[in-house]
Amino acid sequence: YNNKDNKNQKDNRLDQTSTNDLILNILDYFKDHSGSRLIQKRFVEGSDEDRENIFNGIKNDILSLSQDVFGNYVIQKILDFSENNHRKITIQKLKGKVYVLAKHMYGCRVIQKAIDIAEDDDVEEYLEELSDHITECIEDQNGNHVIQKLIEKLPKGHHDKILKEIYENVIGLSTHQYGCRVIQRVLEHCDEKEKIVILKEIESKVNSLCMDQYGNYVIQHIIEKQKGQDADKIFEDIRGNVFEMSIHKFAR
Repeated sequence: YNNKDNKNQKDNRLDQTSTNDLILNILDYFKDHSGSRLIQKRFVEGSDEDRENIFNGIKNDILSLSQDVFGNYVIQKILDFSENNHRKITIQKLKGKVYVLAKHMYGCRVIQKAIDIAEDDDVEEYLEELSDHITECIEDQNGNHVIQKLIEKLPKGHHDKILKEIYENVIGLSTHQYGCRVIQRVLEHCDEKEKIVILKEIESKVNSLCMDQYGNYVIQHIIEKQKGQDADKIFEDIRGNVFEMSIHKFAR
């Protein structure tokens, strides 16, 4: 109870902090969870002047804060809540560091949020920064989330920079811990023409994918989401191997 009481007392003291004091020492408040939450709260609930002052206090540190355990939440809040001008400046500040942030534990969250709200031209610029690192990002525990977000945000028929890398290693990515997630996003968000190469590769390896610890999720996704002819081809292969699959750890 002492720890809980101490935290409540600390939060109460922080809530009484004036916005002027907060702005004067704003970077210090990023050092713990409560300080970060206070900045987010003041940004959302404060006046237009408060938001402008808070933003001016951190705009030169957007890149470093995006990689901070607590600071990244504030940058996400600015992207999610702020006026267009603050959003535009933040999105611009992230350019040139998209690859670094995409692979960062906290930075990847900021990049995903930026992609969510950015204009198409900005999204294309983010993608261009990653164009030489697509496979590397797909296979990265943080970067794969950014690639998934790009696949979701890009219009159908405009995924070629990502797909050209995937086409070269469909089965390898389908059986990868993170790659299998990206393959599923492609099947969800790309158009039929974009998916055809991937589906053909998968249909040539149905049995082995069913028995793979990650590939089985790709097969399940096709059965559940794709329906129609693509699912029928999967069923045809499975019918000839039902018993073996039913007793297999991943295929069952």
